[in-house]
This record gives sequence, structure tokens and C-alpha cells, in this order.
Amino acid sequence: MLAVYDTALGEQLAFDEAARWTLVALLQAPPFLFRMENEIAGVPGQPRELDGYELAARLSSFLWVSVPDDALLAAAADQSLLVPAIRDQQIQRMLADPKAQRFTEVFATDFSRARFAAFEGATDADRAALSESVIATFQDHFWTQHGSVADLFLTTRFVVNPIVAQLLGLPAPGAGLQVVDVAGLPQRVGLMSHPGVIAGMGDRAIGSFVNRGKYLMERLLCRHPAAVPDDVAAQIESFNADTTGLNEHEKSAIRSSRPQCWGCHTQFEPLAFGFSRFDGAGRYVGETDADGKPLPLDGWVPTEEAVEPPYTDVASYMQILATNPVVQTCMTEHFIAFASSRESSELAREDAEHVGQLYLANGSTLSAMVSAVAESPLFRTILPPSAAP
Repeated sequence: MLAVYDTALGEQLAFDEAARWTLVALLQAPPFLFRMENEIAGVPGQPRELDGYELAARLSSFLWVSVPDDALLAAAADQSLLVPAIRDQQIQRMLADPKAQRFTEVFATDFSRARFAAFEGATDADRAALSESVIATFQDHFWTQHGSVADLFLTTRFVVNPIVAQLLGLPAPGAGLQVVDVAGLPQRVGLMSHPGVIAGMGDRAIGSFVNRGKYLMERLLCRHPAAVPDDVAAQIESFNADTTGLNEHEKSAIRSSRPQCWGCHTQFEPLAFGFSRFDGAGRYVGETDADGKPLPLDGWVPTEEAVEPPYTDVASYMQILATNPVVQTCMTEHFIAFASSRESSELAREDAEHVGQLYLANGSTLSAMVSAVAESPLFRTILPPSAAP
């Protein structure tokens, strides 16, 4: 920045213009625009431990979505933040601060994608209301009820506003947010059955098993479907034209009879079967479609690691999700990715299993999850590049 300022003076600019040059350069500098660590320090290709200041920046970005305060900076300056017991003391202090609710707000926003709801007639006000309700339900579950990640799939306690109440078929609760028990509503069990989460799957009308299945595969299994081969892409267009007027169950039955289709679709479509009675806005539409054809809720969670019985309704589906080790490891993986600002990977999946064990051993609370994630090598280390790009 001083070089920029000196260059401006060399161009015979006045002080205020030289200062303006410097400010413009500062606001465009990568260290200002991004949270950067000293990525090239250490042995190329070998993980190194973060120093106190890097760890303080990572913790504050994770828990407060902000910068370190004086107490965290002091622990960084004397490197005491590198001591596990001191680090955990700082984590508990940070979690006790109201600013910590920022991280769960951002996490819930990213996980649900309610702000991207695309159902027919959706307005910005609808999207904002759906997102607000999902976030409030998430916050209530973890901060007020001190619930576990697994119980998030089983809760019947929603925090709703008038728009979401209408989608649920409930009387308007009045202005603002209100806590409601949805246990008596058809097929409402767990956060995944919240209208905001279902609307976040991105459907315009009746939900597509393909769209929803791929979304759920990424959210629940932390996996992505295989790329569509070029020779199959043309068949998809033909399939869509040939199956016009069929409902999603009928289309899926045809795909399951075609090995070239089902070999890929079996990875994700069964995850979507349990949401067939909800439209793009997350409304419950009943046990049959508009033509009177049945909408069964039978499917399974397609994982190689754990063989689960098929589900027959939303309640049994959510029970499987709450107990399936692959799903729970995936949820831990989401927390690790969020905390470390790293994309999910095989390394993250392996680390997530260990983090999940620590989390369970320490009480299955949000605090236990945060502490376990903060002890993860993926959170505490950085990998210097092995070669310049």
C-alpha cells in the first residue's frame, strides 16, 4: 500500500488523491476481499498447523462470521490458543456470546436454500418468509431446545410466520414468528418436512424425483450423481417427451426398468419418494395426485455402508435419517466444510467420522459439535501448495 501511495506522489498527485489511490488498491486487494492465511508457508504438500492468529481468524469466522475480538487476539498473540484446553475455553466463551447465533443462521440458510424457492407464483416475500421460518426453527432447536443434529430430523416443533402457517394449513399465528407443534399435521416430521426446505429443492409445481433426489443426495449423503454420458443425454429428451402426463412415480417405474437409466438414478431417486405428497411450495397435496393416482411414500436410503429397511411414510423415513451413520456423518461433514471454508472431499469424509464420534461422546449438543470440529485436523491445519499454478 505504501508503494501505491509513493507511486501516486511520483505522479505529482496531491495528498488526498494519493490517499484515494491507496484506498482503492486496499479495497481490491485479495487479503481484504478474502480471509487469507499464509498459504505458502511450510513444506509444500505437507499440512502444517495454523499459528495463533490464523486459528483466531478461523474461529471467529466460523462462530461469529466476523473478526476476532480482543480476548481472542490476546490468546493468539501469546500462542495459548494452540493449547487444546485454552482453545476450548475460548470456544465456550464465543458460543455464550449472542454473535454465535450468526453461524447457525448462515448454516441453516445455506443448507435449506429456501431463499431460492422457485415454485409457481413465488415472490421475494414468500422466499424471505420461508427462509426466516427455517432459520428460526433451526435456531430454536439448537439454542433454545439444545437439541442434537439427529433430533433435527425428528422434531415437530416449527417456528412459523403467517406465510409458512398457510403453507402448512394452519391458522395464521398473527404477526411475527410463533412456535407451533406440527405433530398432528400429515407427514410433518423433522426439519426436512418444513415447507422452506421442500421449496428449496427448486421445483415449480409437483416435485420432480430427479431434482429432489439430487438435492437430497448432496444434502444427506454428501455425494454427487455421476455425470450423464453423452449417449444418454439425447435419450433423456426423448424420455421426457414420451412420458408427458405421467406422474413422478410412473416415470420412475419406467426408469427403473431401464438399466442404463436406473444404474445412475438409483443413487438418488429413492430419497425423493418420501416427498411425493408435497408440491413445489412444500404444501401437502394428499394421498393421490390430480388424476386420482396414488402417491405412495415408500423408498429407501441408498447407501453402500449401511443397509436400511425401506421407509413407508415420512415418519419412518426421518427415523432412518436420524439413525443412519452415513447421513449423520454427512451432517458432520457439512459443519466441517462450513467451519474450514473447504469443499467436501474424501479427506473431509474420513475426518467427519472421527469428529462425529467425539460429538456423540461429549453429549450430542451444538457445543459438542463445535468443539469436535475445532479439533479436526482439517480445521487446525493448512496444506501449502506443492507447486505454483
